[in-house]
Parts: sequence; structure tokens; C-alpha cells
Amino acid sequence: MKSAVLSLLVGGKFASAASSTWDYDHQDEWQDTYSMCSNNDQSPIDIVTSEVVIDSTCIDFEWNMNYSHSTFRMLNNGHALVMQAVTPSNLECDGDCTGTYYDEAGDQYYALGEEEDTIARFENKFRDAVNSDHDEFCLDSFHFHWGSSDLYGSEHYVDGAAYPLEVHFIHYSCAHNSLGATLFNFGTEDQVSTAESAGTDVHQLGVVGIFFDVVNESNPAFDAIFDDGHFEDVQYPDKRDFATIVNNLDLAELIPDDIETAGYYAYEGSLTTPPCTDIVRWHVMNARGTIGVDQMDKFRHLLADVYGTNAAPNYRELQDNVNTVTACMEGDNTDDSTTEDESTGTDTIVVAVYGVLIMICQCLLGVFCCMKQKRGRKDGRSQPMVAPATTDGRTDNAHH
Repeated sequence: MKSAVLSLLVGGKFASAASSTWDYDHQDEWQDTYSMCSNNDQSPIDIVTSEVVIDSTCIDFEWNMNYSHSTFRMLNNGHALVMQAVTPSNLECDGDCTGTYYDEAGDQYYALGEEEDTIARFENKFRDAVNSDHDEFCLDSFHFHWGSSDLYGSEHYVDGAAYPLEVHFIHYSCAHNSLGATLFNFGTEDQVSTAESAGTDVHQLGVVGIFFDVVNESNPAFDAIFDDGHFEDVQYPDKRDFATIVNNLDLAELIPDDIETAGYYAYEGSLTTPPCTDIVRWHVMNARGTIGVDQMDKFRHLLADVYGTNAAPNYRELQDNVNTVTACMEGDNTDDSTTEDESTGTDTIVVAVYGVLIMICQCLLGVFCCMKQKRGRKDGRSQPMVAPATTDGRTDNAHH
């Protein structure tokens, strides 16, 4: 059951691409099969920083990550490049080998995706606002989204700008034993709607999104991912009949140093692949990582199938989302439109008052002048002054 439920995430996150019923070239058709893809709280979104609600109380992102863990299983599922923490194992399967993988040498590894052995977790800082019953999110895996050029690739935008690469760390509610158990209870639209009606916090997945900039200097984390023949192993789905195990991935090289202090944007959204289940609380980080030019080129040479279809671009188009975006960082909330409207209204009133006063003054001045003129006519003062004539008929000022 676990593997079947896992196939819901990232379009069959650990399933073969051959079993997928969707692709990125026909995103407008997703809703025909997956009704939640047309809901009004979908992801990804363009984060407009002038419209966010700033909350400095949630700025510290305390990610309890085991940075010493360096062994991961890597998989190209035709939609994304996926990584999950694993550990050497010698379990007796007894017919059920779920979560167990074998490398080229036949060595056994076990996935560290359950609550009791996850390598990372973080606090659900928004549980009070929604009366949530889960305190933490536990890491299951992470995967990448990229484009065919440096102009695009990330799923989320910030103020209309995209990034070449975005990684998503998929966490589930630690109130459940695993991602599979979470999706088993919140995997369909009916389940989600029923839970919402009962007042349950349905945002049971916590995804951490990190943008990457392309730079000239290589990142050792991506060297570990693509070197030692790993790129050839995952060049297209199911190329090898064994699991590709990366043994020396340093998470501290992959994750930015200031990830816990640089702030982030949080909002309620959905999976960015079918079935687009709207149960995700997104944490789009302000800190950014880096990737080398040649390393980014490796991503762009990954294929979606054995026929040579390029996996890029593997990002969903921007979606409409009615939910508030919270900026967990320092700053002040200012509503420029309201201030401008209020200022404009005040200015209009002041101008009107001044206009009325001027009209009144002009009227009073006109009345005063009229009365003065009438009085002048009675006493002769309003008659023109004429210089007395000389004896020869000329005025004294004839030469002025």
C-alpha cells in the first residue's frame, strides 16, 4: 500500500514514468482527470511582495536537519529527479520488501521516510491559527524542478521573476507514521472536503521550497549527485535494474547557510502535480542556493523516457490562489492603495472648501464695491477728475 500511495506525489514519485497518465505539455487537461487541479487554492503561485502579510514572529525557521547524513537513493521518475535518505540494511523481507532497495553490488538499503527515523523535521508554526492537531512536519524526500534555460525553471515566482532551479523538500504531518499514511487519509477530494467540514486542519503536508541561482563556481553537492556514473544511471527512467545510491552528498552544501534566519513566504496550497491535492502548507524560502553552469546543464540533459524526450521543462504553470501569503520576515505592513485613497479624499475636501471660501470672498467683494460705487455717485466722487482748462484751451498735462 505504501508504494501505491507514494505514487500520488510528484506524479508517481517512486513509480516508473511509463505508468504516468499525465505530462507537462498538456497541463490544461489535468483537471479533466483530476478535479482538484481546477480548485481556487492551487500551487505554484507568483508571490507579489507588495501584497503579502508580514509576520516577524515566524521568521526563525528551526529545521531540525541531520546534516551528517549523506546516503541517498536517487531516481529519475520521468517527471523529476528525486532523492530520499536511505541507510545500509540487512532486513529479512519475508515477502514484503517495501522501502528496501539494492545497489549494483547487491547491497541492501532501507528508506528513512517514517516518523521514527526521518532525518529532518520542523515545527508547524501555523497550527494555532487553524487549530491544527499536528505539531511538526517530518521529511520524506526531496526533488527538483528546472527549465530549458536560466530564465525559467522554478515553479514559484517572486514579483514576476522565476529562477533556473527549485528544490522541494516534502514533509508530512508527524502525527502520522509516514507520507503514505498521510495521503491514505487525505488523498482524495472527498476526504479533504469531509475533513474540512469537520474543522480538521487539512494542510497535512509541509513543503520547503528553495530557489537556486546559476553561477560559475560548481556546488560540491551537485558533483556528488551527478559524478561517479550517477548521471548515466538516471539519464532516463528505469535505465538500470538496480537502485542508484549517492554516498557522499553533503546537505550543508545543498542547503543555504542562512536558511533558518533569512525568512520565507508561507501559504496554503496544493501539490504541483496531479492529483493536485490541496493539502500543502508551502514554505518558500528567502535564502537561495547556487549551482554551477555545467551542473545545471546536466539537469537539462535528463530525459523523461527512453525515446529521448527531454524532462525539461518540468514545472507547473502559475495558478490562482485565494489564500493569504504570509511573509515571515522583518518589515511593516503598509496598504499603499488605502493610504493613497484616503489622501486623495482628504485633498479633494480641502480643495473644495478653499474653492467655496474664495467664491464667498469674491461675492462679498463684489457687493462691497457695488455699494461703494452707488454712494460715490450721490456725493460726486465717482465722477472722473478733469484737469482745469487753461486760457488757450489746453490742459496742464497736455505733454504727458
